[in-house]
Amino acid sequence: MATVPATDGSLVGIKVLDCSQSLSGAFCAATLERMGADVLHVDVVGTGSAFLDAGLSDSEIYRDYLGRAGNRPHLDLSESAGRDALRALVSGVDVVLEDSREPLLTTAGIDVTSSPDGRPAPIVASITPHGRSGPRQDDLASDLTLFHGAGPGHAVPGLVADPRLMAPLRLGSHQGLMVGGLVAAINVVAAVYGRDRHATSGVVTVDVSCHEALVNSYRQSLGTFAYYGGGMGRDLAFGRGAGGMVDHRNLKCKDGYFNLAWGGVQQWDSLKGLLG
Repeated sequence: MATVPATDGSLVGIKVLDCSQSLSGAFCAATLERMGADVLHVDVVGTGSAFLDAGLSDSEIYRDYLGRAGNRPHLDLSESAGRDALRALVSGVDVVLEDSREPLLTTAGIDVTSSPDGRPAPIVASITPHGRSGPRQDDLASDLTLFHGAGPGHAVPGLVADPRLMAPLRLGSHQGLMVGGLVAAINVVAAVYGRDRHATSGVVTVDVSCHEALVNSYRQSLGTFAYYGGGMGRDLAFGRGAGGMVDHRNLKCKDGYFNLAWGGVQQWDSLKGLLG
């Protein structure tokens, strides 16, 4: 199994059980592993369909980056042996990461409020499209629907020639799911430090909504809308050809267009250096 090289020792000694299926969960687990956590990835089935896009590319490089290359231990929660194995694993870790349609531990009938050896209850981190509570808790999602439902789709109007005819855009790298995984990792770290500082004995939960995480990452656009009653939209692109914002230019290539964007002098100088 591929391992993610640690770049930070902040979570050394912390054991994480990664039961996630989605790219959000994979990126969260990889981030925790890079901070020094000991992460065990298991393949859990028998919990119903996943909430989020699996999102794991067939690219070996991509899977290796997320520490998901190779086979993982397989647990079938529709069988008593699978539930017993999961219960044993949960009892020995500090964090359980899951993203199943129904809360994983509830589905498996596992109670983490007490531990026979006196260990503190694990932190249970869930990553779902819209959180574990609220009117949209059962709604499915994909990277594309998260990207547009949370608002950042309105920030890319210059990338279409005719918004009335062209399909909705999505940015590369599965940003809707990656942001959810990053926010989950940040909150798991906060929960670990908070539990240790305050000696919390009960179950600590981290409930991440990918939609909310992505909305927050584009809060500048929300401020623009609040102050000016509007913002960038796909309609602004009509008549510009393929692009036309001041610092965003689309360049035609063999199979369509590609876009270059830079946010400062250092990035621009680096780009010029790469181009010779």
